[in-house]
Amino acid sequence: MKKAGQLLAVLTAASVLLSGCEKLKDVTTTSVYVSKNGVVTEAIVEDYSKDDDYTEDELKVFVEDDIKKFTEERGDADSVKLEKCQIKEDKVEIRMEYGDYQSYADYHGAEFFAGTLDEAEEAGYDFSASFVDSKGNEVSVEDAVKGVKHVRVIVCEEPLEIVTEDPVPVSYTHLRAHETTLHL
Repeated sequence: MKKAGQLLAVLTAASVLLSGCEKLKDVTTTSVYVSKNGVVTEAIVEDYSKDDDYTEDELKVFVEDDIKKFTEERGDADSVKLEKCQIKEDKVEIRMEYGDYQSYADYHGAEFFAGTLDEAEEAGYDFSASFVDSKGNEVSVEDAVKGVKHVRVIVCEEPLEIVTEDPVPVSYTHLRAHETTLHL
């Protein structure tokens, strides 16, 4: 089983995972959004200076070529699509859409999962770590999701912001795994 201490895990109600790229419209840091149907939208946001040695057109060609190589190797032209690539003032923004969480994981070569709690456990993710409620009390995953009908899970190892429709409920805001407390 995969150790929860090696990965970030976000538990949310299904209602917080709604479709639409508009959810990433005003992000200021690299972020992902997962729709109900499993499509992953990523906004890569980085600083840009006029001293950087590439133009917007060169960046777009580079990203398009990288996506083309990936999709051809994978044999699935719909697994990754470029939605936006622009340089605006001092920021670069690249918006990409992945057909599913596995496409995102494979493209980045990093651990990434999005699905239900049951699917995550079936995939080998271990949720035996303690969660911390708003009062600082440790609670089990079962207690943390008590009363929630459809628990959704996002597991990732990369530092990025996960955008949801609604705030993650307070009782799910911290995960304590081994000696690391992760603020979600």
